[in-house]
Amino acid sequence: MNWTPLHWGLPAGWSIAAGGTAGLDSGYRTSELATQPVVAAGLLRVIAPRGWSVNFTAVPNVPHGRSGFIGGQLSLPL
Repeated sequence: MNWTPLHWGLPAGWSIAAGGTAGLDSGYRTSELATQPVVAAGLLRVIAPRGWSVNFTAVPNVPHGRSGFIGGQLSLPL
């Protein structure tokens, strides 16, 4: 689920949207996040005029403070 309340228009039809995202996550070992399958992250989207976008998410590991990640995603319209 994405929520991007901040929007900036750029030249040539490009735009940037910023906000947050949340969802279920898997891949963590039981010793890392056994009771927390829900992940919240900061979201920054750079959107092209033709509808595709590059999305960046920043996920902190707040309970433990030892790890987190910044992920990138290319999103193409079908």
